[in-house]
Amino acid sequence: MLTAVQRRDVGALFKNVQEELEFIRRHGFRTAHKVVLKDAGRPDDAGELHKYDGEFKEAAQAFLTSKASGSKIRAALSLLDGLWAQCFGQEMTSNAKDLLRELLLLGTSGFKDEIKDQVEHMQPFSPAGSDHFYR
Repeated sequence: MLTAVQRRDVGALFKNVQEELEFIRRHGFRTAHKVVLKDAGRPDDAGELHKYDGEFKEAAQAFLTSKASGSKIRAALSLLDGLWAQCFGQEMTSNAKDLLRELLLLGTSGFKDEIKDQVEHMQPFSPAGSDHFYR
């Protein structure tokens, strides 16, 4: 991962953020692409790339830094996508447990019923003693 100083030094090689993003996209620097998007104030775009790459927790974290409406819901949906991708028909991995923990910490206030239903479906798999579910 690029440090803030390295990111600034690399960014100075380009006229603007868009030119830097085009270069990164063209040459396949996926991780750098996400960093540049976050640094450019585009956490939603970075979150979508994380989701596409199967990095569901990172996607949720990016969505939660967004000022756009619905960012909490997008974060929850990302975590749910990760859970469904990892848990379907098999024992829960430590990564899936981590995703579930993050999901339960979000609570369900403000969610549509279908999202609440999915979260509730995951409730039995939650770590013992989790009291975060009904915030």
